[in-house]
Amino acid sequence: MSRSGWCMLPIGVRIHACAAFYLGWRYTYQSPRVPYAAERIPGSVVNGIGGVTNCSTLTAGVLLAVYPDGGWDGQSYGDLQVFADRLADGVGDSPIRAVERAGVGARVAAPLPGWALCQGWRVAGPDPGDWRGHAVILHSRGPAGLRVLEASSRSGKIGPRWRQTSWAGLVEEYAAGVHVAQLAED
Repeated sequence: MSRSGWCMLPIGVRIHACAAFYLGWRYTYQSPRVPYAAERIPGSVVNGIGGVTNCSTLTAGVLLAVYPDGGWDGQSYGDLQVFADRLADGVGDSPIRAVERAGVGARVAAPLPGWALCQGWRVAGPDPGDWRGHAVILHSRGPAGLRVLEASSRSGKIGPRWRQTSWAGLVEEYAAGVHVAQLAED
């Protein structure tokens, strides 16, 4: 499919198509990968089918592929990954700033109906090594119905998956802070 044809597909179709490549993958903190090449994804993390990933590598890989015409820059991949130097300001919202800067999302207090990127924190400490968070892509059908795309090692579910929750449940799960960007529907 051509790039222009890809960009004309609805965002939900593009997200599902990108997420499907991760089926059967495992979760890892060390050397996570993406299954396909896309602009601004370092070639060293592209692995093909049957690899390992983590939450921020999954969300970065999906977003960079879903929005190939976004205004991504050289800093975008690191911001989407929440590299340790991005925590120096004590806020932990670099993924949200990255999608805003690229013009593919806008910060919101809570997800509106549609697609959103969420960076949540279970623990936020004075040092970058103290932070414990999670990046997910949300599909919202209202406050009570959130579908979550994540790569997780929790609850016995090792690897990428979809799960259901509510906005209240997500805020409770990430009590140290939640940052959300509503994604552009194109």
